Amino acid sequence: EREKQNGLAIYLEAAKDYRVWILFLIYGGCFGTELVMNGQLATYFKDYFNTSREVAGLTASLFGLMNLFARSLGGIVSDLANVKFGHRGRHWVFFLVQFFEGVAMILFSLVPPTRFGLGVFVLICFSTCVQMAEGAEYAVVPYVGNLLKSLGPVSGIVGAGGNVGAVLWSFAIHRQLAGNGDLSLPFRVHGACVLGTALLIPLVHYPSLGSMFLPKTDFSQDQPDDEKPADTMAA
Repeated sequence: EREKQNGLAIYLEAAKDYRVWILFLIYGGCFGTELVMNGQLATYFKDYFNTSREVAGLTASLFGLMNLFARSLGGIVSDLANVKFGHRGRHWVFFLVQFFEGVAMILFSLVPPTRFGLGVFVLICFSTCVQMAEGAEYAVVPYVGNLLKSLGPVSGIVGAGGNVGAVLWSFAIHRQLAGNGDLSLPFRVHGACVLGTALLIPLVHYPSLGSMFLPKTDFSQDQPDDEKPADTMAA
């Protein structure tokens, strides 16, 4: 009984922190987008670029193929930024890949139906940004979990944001805009929403960690990187 009470207390510690829910929303913008694309791209290539089902399916699979390296790459780049700029560097990497994910998605929607090769190239760039954003976000999540002493609940809540985001994008955008005559419009609207999630990243600020624009100000709580040089990025 005591363990259950402690477990609930740990979960509530994470759940009552609004910044955890901001990360929840942001993960909907990257992993939620990935889940939606897995179900949308083959049909889009077939109908918009007028390809065969076989070519459409093969092309759409390139999106998932980027998982072989891009998610890890997001974490690696975040680690390198942390060495150079401290924890704030992680937030900047996170913001940039999430932002360019939205930009790439909008650009993908603007590729003319006669430029299939260009569409494939932009898709690969778009997918790379999606997977890197997922890796960059989970390069930040463990620090938040460590700070709140509730790593499991924080990771679980943030991860659930991907599933919720997928449902939201599917029903609020792709299903609502289906049949409007412009097959690319749902992707443009979706991309704009992803840009919106990127703009939430500066709000993820903890005094003992810092954030994109604000330096670390609370040195009373030990963090995993405290043995490294303090943040060097200018305020």
